[in-house]
Amino acid sequence: MSRTCPQSAVTARTLGPLSRVDVCGSATVSSAGYHAPVSELPPESSIGSPTPAGDAPLIGKAALIGNAGARSVRGSSRGADCVLLASPNGPSTRRSGPFPKSPGPAQGPQTEPKIPELVEGPLAEVCAPARLSTVDDLGRLAELAADGSGPLVLADAELRISLPAVLDLLDVPGDPTAALVADPRNIEAPRQPEVDLDRATVLRVGVDGRTIESAGSVRHRVGEPNRVSVGLLRVRAADRDRAAELWRTAVDELAGHPELITGNNLFDLALLILVRGGLPLGGQPLGYYDWSRPGRDHSHVGQRGLGSSPWRQRLRSASRLGDGAYSAAVVRPLSRLGTRLALRIGLTPNVITAISLGVGIVAGLLILTGTGWAWVAAAVLLQLALVIDCMDGEVARFTRRFSAFGGWLDGIGDRIKEYLVFAAVAAVGVRDGHSSAWLLAIIAMVIVTARHLEDYAYTDRTTVLRAAGAADRARALLRSILDPVDAGLAADPSARTSLPAPASRNQRISFWVKKIAHVPIAERYLILSLTLLTRQPLWVLIAAIAVSAFALAWTAGGRFLRALKTPDLSASQGAMATSAADRSGELDDQLDVGRLARFAGVVRIPYLICVAVMIGCWLAMILGICLGWWLLTLIAAVVLIFAVGGTLRAPLVHGLGWLALPLVWIAEAAVISALLADEVAGLLIFVTLAAIAYRRYELIYSIRLRGRMGPAPLLGLDGRLLLVAVLFAIAQLNGNVVEILSWGLVLLTTETLVEAVTGTLRRWRARPGAVTDTAQANRSPEANRSNEE
Repeated sequence: MSRTCPQSAVTARTLGPLSRVDVCGSATVSSAGYHAPVSELPPESSIGSPTPAGDAPLIGKAALIGNAGARSVRGSSRGADCVLLASPNGPSTRRSGPFPKSPGPAQGPQTEPKIPELVEGPLAEVCAPARLSTVDDLGRLAELAADGSGPLVLADAELRISLPAVLDLLDVPGDPTAALVADPRNIEAPRQPEVDLDRATVLRVGVDGRTIESAGSVRHRVGEPNRVSVGLLRVRAADRDRAAELWRTAVDELAGHPELITGNNLFDLALLILVRGGLPLGGQPLGYYDWSRPGRDHSHVGQRGLGSSPWRQRLRSASRLGDGAYSAAVVRPLSRLGTRLALRIGLTPNVITAISLGVGIVAGLLILTGTGWAWVAAAVLLQLALVIDCMDGEVARFTRRFSAFGGWLDGIGDRIKEYLVFAAVAAVGVRDGHSSAWLLAIIAMVIVTARHLEDYAYTDRTTVLRAAGAADRARALLRSILDPVDAGLAADPSARTSLPAPASRNQRISFWVKKIAHVPIAERYLILSLTLLTRQPLWVLIAAIAVSAFALAWTAGGRFLRALKTPDLSASQGAMATSAADRSGELDDQLDVGRLARFAGVVRIPYLICVAVMIGCWLAMILGICLGWWLLTLIAAVVLIFAVGGTLRAPLVHGLGWLALPLVWIAEAAVISALLADEVAGLLIFVTLAAIAYRRYELIYSIRLRGRMGPAPLLGLDGRLLLVAVLFAIAQLNGNVVEILSWGLVLLTTETLVEAVTGTLRRWRARPGAVTDTAQANRSPEANRSNEE
């Protein structure tokens, strides 16, 4: 027996105290389940639903954010097979038959539901045209998984969630196999009202923040859980056969153990089978949305969103975590106002980035005037540039228009704005008679850059270590579905099996104090704006140096001390060495070792010994330049080539290897800055170092976002220092020191910029399909746009 639900049927249905709207496409319902090629639903703004008592109704477009293009579905999962998993022995508020007919669309004012609809509505809009099936046993699920060629989407049949909430899993670039997870105990996230989350199905996500290591169910416990399962899973086409095999095998294993099925949630069981079977699953974080699904003891669990409508909740969720305290408390609330306008008028993320850069450049030009009112205006414009800078990422996340080039442009633009402020302040300081202004500006730029380089290098090092141990960890976590505990709980029966308690007030205060100590970009811009109000150039530069130096000492010092406490550094060295084949584009390429050192470094020298040799060479070069000893400078530069080649040759696997990147930058900048002793213009030295910094940033951003290193640098750090030593020797022998060194720095700056710009064009004009870096291929799209270090 079957019935057909007319495509025009739109029927309101009451679910206990909640009300929602069902929209049915052309569908045939039979006793085998609900199988439907579902047409697209009308937009949410056209769906009528009563508003819960006490909530003011949201009329028409007031509930929406952005224009139609910003809210449109991109189609990444279009054509997917969607399966609703209904638990056979659990209570259900769902229909037992086809959608009843409706006399027609709802009349009266159109409102957006406060309570999200059941999940098939969003699935129909994101995945249409799709086969929508409802099953209540694993065997049938395995058959559906094996019978199809596109993505497979599984959902708890009782899940209530809105369309905007599922877009980050089902409608993003790439082809992920991932489940939607909530992180209610994230200490830096704003608190959402919770409903019985202590009865929710818990998961454990690994230290990488993405991989689901363990999943629970009513009959299975998880050791040290840290996430909640929302009830939505996407399986990419390439993983369907493996998933079908795991579910098919589980049917046989569970045949003699009905106690593991009775009262269990079918979605939770299906997800657990995939995790314990070794299928790699990512955990896609859910934003600040309303959602609800069944929990233990026939309860419903969930969270209330931050915002009065799903699209407003999406705007709130577009503000990513990881910012500093000032950004989270002040900048982000302001940026969301701008993002709302940008989404309405259709500005793209890259256009917003360009606007932010333009505002920053205007601020720098106002500083250059040296007048009091201009410095006040520049202070305000710097804050405006910061707010706009946050908008590009929010627009990208809201619309899912991620781009590696956008991330590169964003990062480079931030550095241009900051360096321009340092240069403008220094120029005014020199005009005011402060001869040390350029030296202070150089120190500020060097320390800020060193802080970034250290952070990038340490991140890459830890990423390699995690990747190296991922296979062993995955094998250790494999466990039979018949075992009621996971591997972690079996190893430590006393481990926690429920979500951790919410962070206390003292814990939150401690967390945010530490975030402030890192002095991220918003805090640095705040310091610059406040000191600009004094109209004292030296105060601005000294404050910038002080806060950045403190941040560098805090982060690098803490990481160094933790590394020293590692029981055996050789373990991490071995882990990185085994991953060296997969590390093109990681720390080795970021060091910018030139051709001379690559040729000279035929023999590896012990890392710590050779680092001491390099430091000695750098100090000797600085001493020689300051005292006019050209021979000492030249000899030290030559020895340095062999030391760099023997120490920094790929792969750099020492446990403290990440410190090499900031170290070589600081040393190179110190040697070139020593030319100030020979009365070389401070502006020229600043520009030269800014060009080298651009080369390093461009290299890092291109590698991380594009996956390309390109050809080996012509000079590199060793070649540049050798050129400086040769120029210094010629200048001393010739006697025309200032002119020769000045033209030499112009030559060095030109070569560095030409090489950097050529590398930029070569990398970004290449076809995206040529990217082979595994880490970049698996990188979250959000990593492609960032405005915080």
